[in-house]
Amino acid sequence: MTAVNIIFVIIWAMIVPCVLGALLDVLFSKADVSENTSFSLSKNLMYGFLIYLSVFYVISVPMILLRLSFSCVRYTWIAVIACLTLLSVYTFAKKGLLKGYFRGYVQDITDRIKSADRLTVVIWVAAITVILSQTLLLTFKMHMDTDDSRFIAEALEAYEKDTMLQINPITGEYLGYPVGEMLKDRSSPYPIFIALLSKLCLIHPAICAHTVLPFILIPFCYAVTYNFLKLFLEKKANATGLALLLLSLIYYFYFGSKISAGYVLLEIIW
Repeated sequence: MTAVNIIFVIIWAMIVPCVLGALLDVLFSKADVSENTSFSLSKNLMYGFLIYLSVFYVISVPMILLRLSFSCVRYTWIAVIACLTLLSVYTFAKKGLLKGYFRGYVQDITDRIKSADRLTVVIWVAAITVILSQTLLLTFKMHMDTDDSRFIAEALEAYEKDTMLQINPITGEYLGYPVGEMLKDRSSPYPIFIALLSKLCLIHPAICAHTVLPFILIPFCYAVTYNFLKLFLEKKANATGLALLLLSLIYYFYFGSKISAGYVLLEIIW
């Protein structure tokens, strides 16, 4: 990947989801954002990616059924996400929260680091190290799954031919409609989402699936887990960090079956 590709990945995988997620954070919070310390980058990214997938699903499924082009899905999705992002910025500006929101978040992180004892710091460093090692392992090392023959082929069809689920991914024959396992992807068009991210980041679908998506999705999985743990371990930083550390170690070594969490996370996360 080039520097341009990396910049687009940062924009679409981090900046835009964070801005979108912040909108939900503000709308559903009853507290003053400038004084509330519960807002977090992980929560905003989680919300933002949820908006990504929700908007994509609502748009893509009917367009696939109508046999519209992939460009219709891509441009419609970009337009909706752009409007929501502008709405988020407008909401923050109107309420005068732009400075207070981010200043409060930075101050919260700073206070937590200063007040943390040595054991808590060691636990969190260990947890982050393990999670980072898992992320980099799948980002820079080869991994594959037999579904590549369908998922990547369908993503490549959208990327190159501008059609969706109209070419048999096994034979390459143009059918004009989905058959067999392609029918599952008609109601759950994840391969088309891979093609969308590939277009946004200007990266081939195979590279996007095996390099960009692990880099995005593995930290996101732990971000969701972290926010879930906070519901039960609020203000217990050492307990939360220890739970993440133990969970990440379990994922690293548990491949009991192809439906185990460890296998899904570290083998077919994309």
